[in-house]
Parts: sequence; C-alpha cells; structure tokens
Amino acid sequence: MTVIIDISPTRDVSRKDQTMDGYHRPHANSPHANEHSASESPRKSISLNRLAVMAAAVVLMSFSGCALGSKAIHSSRQKYNESVTRTDREELLLNIVRLRYRDTVSSLPVGSISTQFAWDYSAGAEGEVGPDASNLVGLGGNAMFSERPTVSYRAPGAELFRSTLQPLRIETLFLLSYTGSPIEQVFRIVAKGMNNVTNVSIAGGPAPEEVSEFQKFAWMLVNLEELSRRGHVELGRVTQLEPISYPLQRDSLTEKEYRTADTEGYVYLPAKDDSFVVLHKKEQETVLRFAPAALASREYAEIARTLGLRPGLLEYIIELSLAGQVIPQSVPDGGDRILVNPRSLLEIASLLANGVEVPPSHAAKGLAVVTRDHDGRPFDWQQVLKETFRVGAAKFRPHNAAVAVKYRGHWFFIDDRDHASKATFLLLAKLYALEVQAGGPEMLPILTLPVGR
Repeated sequence: MTVIIDISPTRDVSRKDQTMDGYHRPHANSPHANEHSASESPRKSISLNRLAVMAAAVVLMSFSGCALGSKAIHSSRQKYNESVTRTDREELLLNIVRLRYRDTVSSLPVGSISTQFAWDYSAGAEGEVGPDASNLVGLGGNAMFSERPTVSYRAPGAELFRSTLQPLRIETLFLLSYTGSPIEQVFRIVAKGMNNVTNVSIAGGPAPEEVSEFQKFAWMLVNLEELSRRGHVELGRVTQLEPISYPLQRDSLTEKEYRTADTEGYVYLPAKDDSFVVLHKKEQETVLRFAPAALASREYAEIARTLGLRPGLLEYIIELSLAGQVIPQSVPDGGDRILVNPRSLLEIASLLANGVEVPPSHAAKGLAVVTRDHDGRPFDWQQVLKETFRVGAAKFRPHNAAVAVKYRGHWFFIDDRDHASKATFLLLAKLYALEVQAGGPEMLPILTLPVGR
C-alpha cells in the first residue's frame, strides 16, 4: 500500500513579498534577510515530518497487531467448533452404519487443536522537493497474516472402550429425560427389559437374524407415551434414608459429630427408644412419578398390569437390574419398584443400526444380515423403533442431509426433514457426551490459540 501526503509547511506570503517570477523575495532590511532559514527550515521540516509520518505508520501497524488476538478468536473459534462438531456427528453415524454391516467400529477423538497466528509487517518512506517548494512524502508498507493449525488425535484407550461397553447408570435415564428427551424414547432405546418384560434383548449385539420378544414392552410404551403427552408422568429424583448403624445413645454424640454427618451426606434419626439415634445415609433414587390425575386412567392401569406393579402409588423406585437372559431376576407382583436392565452405549448404537437402509445391491450380495420374524419373513425394525430413527441410502450425496457419510460406495444419511430421527441421533450424542466425554478433563478437546508476531 502507498500513501502520498503533502507535508509542506504552512506559509503566509503577502502580494508585496512576491516578484514577477512568482518567487518570494525578503526585503533587504528584513531581520531575516541574511539568515538561511528560508532554505534550512523546509529541509528540516521534510526530515522531521517524514520521520513523524513513518513513526505514525509503524504505531498504527503495531496497534493492528495487538488487536489480532481478539480478531483471531472471533474469526476462527466458530470454524473450529463447527468442524469438530460436524466430524463428530459423521463419525457417530459412520459407526452406526458399520454395525449394520457387522463391521468393526472405531473412533479417533480429537485430543487437542493448537494454532499459531503470525502478523508480519514492514514500512518505508521517501520524499522530494519540487520547484514550487512543495514537499511530498511517499509511504510504502506490507502486511502479511498467516495461520498454522496443528490437530492432535487421541488414541482410544481402555477407558474409552470401558465407557462404551458398560451398562448405563440409572441416573443417566433421569438426565436424558430431564434434558428434554421423551421418557418413552429413553426407555425404548436404553432398556433391554423392565420387570422381566423384554425389549428385543438380543438387539444389543450384531444385527440379529431373528427378532425376539418386544410386543408387551411396546404396548407399555404406548400407554407411557400417552400419559407423557398429557403431562401426567415423569422421571424424578427423591432422597431415601438408609440405616447403616446400630442404635447409639443420643447423649454420647457431640454437636460436631452431628454437623459432620450432615455435611457428608448422613443424618442421625431417633430410634424406637427416643434416647437412642441411628445413623442413616442419604441416597438419591430415580423414580417413575405419576400425577394424581393419572391414577384413574386406563393407561396407568395398563402400565401397572404389564410391569406387575401395585396400583394406586404415585412413585415407583427404579433400580438397576443386571440379570441375564437365562435366569431373569425375580420380581414379585404388586411391588413398588421397577427393575431396569439397561443397555450399554454400544448396544444402543447396535439397536439403532437396524434402522439403517441397506441398498438393494448390497442386500442381493448378502453384505448385510436380514432379520426375520418367527414365520421366516423379513422383519420391519420400525415396529420396534416406531419411526424414530431411520438412515437412508443413496448412490450420490444427498442435498437435504442433516449428516451424511460415504461407506461401501454409497451415501448413508439422516434426512434434514426427519425431525424424529434427528432427535434420536441427538439423544445418542448426549449419551456419548455423558458416558465418554464426561469421563474426565483429559477426555475433552483443548483449544489453544497463541498469537505470535
């Protein structure tokens, strides 16, 4: 860039001080007639003004460099965020498609992103004096901006595999429901069974060749969905007190012991004999809670009958059940507890993989397993998924895809207009964040933006 600036000194020349040739002549009796200020002052002005302009240019460029840090964050943070989010979604969908073909799944999490911003500049100036005593200064400058990003990937370790293979915690069910996921959809994809009512329990592995029992569980979800639509059911949290000590004499405890117990999640409660107390532990329990208006409804009666619950209660405690398929856990009829057998994150992805469309050419070659019902006919997995998750397949990249990946010569995608599938995909992404990324600070990406000159 080049800037021409007129830095001629301001002069006030009267008409009588001019000659016919237009040049200024001082009077002979003027006190300045014999001085060289007329020749030296402009020359000094040129030198001083040139330095001043150059200094101003350098200062302005320096300020531009100082502002680079905030501008770099503003221009690059969203781009890095969108890039990591998009590739995370594509990797998640790719693994679901791989499971449909019984292929090995793999993840390569982003470990860190670092980038170096560099700001280099230079400036120069030149000037000349014209015959009319005008002073011109030419300024020249160059500026160069560069960015050097470095992406580091974290090799999957034992903790990552453990997080995807271990069954979900009951607390996770509450968190999913509390953050907006429909309660019936949470149970549909997370629970392999509730109180010995199975929900395609074998769908947690590779695509099964034959479908297992799911009808009773699906009927229970239909009633649960209707109560949820009315706002008559929810997953909640309650505090339960569990005795953990023998009766202790009340007078033997100090005030400090009472305060310490309270701060650490314990409480002393009176025993049958008022002179004794028992130490209790405070525990948070997840419950299936019904509104009073739901007790007289047909849906509430069907849920209680299907799960073998005692009717008339507003809350049923949900507990973890890890019973196998051979010997189911004993659940007494008329109880106040619901035993849930949860899936792992990998099992949930395997269940959703049955919603992936297999191209006809792949089906003809036998590249993907076709699940069949008890009569030997191809089974429609949307009877289980209830149109809540569907992945389409196309030969060419679709233009209306919310997320798409290319695999085995075809594009697999979730339609951007399929809001039910997008909501289920979001639920799976939340599960991944809860079970894997929230496993510790070392699991989260780190973004470092040093600004260099």
